[in-house]
Amino acid sequence: MPPDPSTLTDTILTNLAAAEQHRAQVQAAMRRLRDAGMYPSVPTEQWQDRDGRGSYLYMCFPYNGERYRGPNGKRKVYIGCRPERVREARRKAWNRREYELLASHLDVLTRWISKTTLELTNLAHRSGVWPEVDLGEI
Repeated sequence: MPPDPSTLTDTILTNLAAAEQHRAQVQAAMRRLRDAGMYPSVPTEQWQDRDGRGSYLYMCFPYNGERYRGPNGKRKVYIGCRPERVREARRKAWNRREYELLASHLDVLTRWISKTTLELTNLAHRSGVWPEVDLGEI
């Protein structure tokens, strides 16, 4: 016995709506991270000793083949050793890492929604064309 078409349609539409809602939630989380402040790329920490005066934190940024991906194209940014500045720099780095993870997830989710919508569109077109036989003489 084939499944009930109305149940299938309801399930599909419910799942697509849930995926769209999840996409909106991911985008909102990305906006919150961006608004909270983050670096333009994920930095690495580098602690340097300054002539025996203690260690100072620098955030170092990757090179993309043309320029460094730090603020204003900088290779590294001096943070210092004050705990509040170190916490703030680490928070910005964490925000960037989380943002990039969410961006990757958003890309996969958006492609899934597009692919599923295209498949449903194709199915809707194909469902209107089925093999028929001429029964006029029978």
